[in-house]
This record gives sequence, C-alpha cells and structure tokens, in this order.
Amino acid sequence: MSLHLLDGIISAIVDLVREHRRTHPRIGPIVRVECYDAMKALAAKAKTVPEATDWNKGSIVDLEKVLGRDSSFDARRELWDWTYGDSIKYTGSAEQNTKLYDHVMQQVQDREIIP
Repeated sequence: MSLHLLDGIISAIVDLVREHRRTHPRIGPIVRVECYDAMKALAAKAKTVPEATDWNKGSIVDLEKVLGRDSSFDARRELWDWTYGDSIKYTGSAEQNTKLYDHVMQQVQDREIIP
C-alpha cells in the first residue's frame, strides 16, 4: 500500500470523526435523580388533609381522602367490584377494607396512582 493511499484513508477517518463530533455533541454531566418515594409523596399530600389521620394505619377511607378520591361506602363498593368482581358482595367489613387499602397502596407504590 502506498503512503499516499494511507494518508488519504487517515484523512478521511479524521474528517468523519470531526463531523461526528460536530453533529453529536457530548452529553452533559450526569445528574443524580432521586427515586420516587410513594410514602413520602403521600405524607406530603396528607398534610393538606388534616382530617385523614389514619391514612398510613390501614384506613381506606382516609387513604382515599388523601388521594383526593371519593371515600364513601358506594365508592368503596364500586372499587371492590372493579378490583375483586361482584361475586363477593362488599359489606364494608374490616377485612374487605384492609384488602382495599392494601390494593390501593400497591397501586401507589407501582405508580399506577400518583398522589
């Protein structure tokens, strides 16, 4: 291979690198991003709903209030039917309310519901 041909190849590569640098600027500095903390977000939102004191102690009624949603019996029955079907009638028992609470909290943690 002649020296002249090698110089041409090197020159072409240098030109390609320069063009690439011109059209593809480097990414700026990496910025640390805090992870979404569902409980922290809920706690902040709960401060705006002073009557919802048990939102973090298993109360589906207070949790729904903090989330800005209807917490009435009818709304909880509808949520129950939507989540678990209507084969088991919603009566508002402590066990059913705990299941609803756990379900909604999981949705918050999965970012399906954003406080």
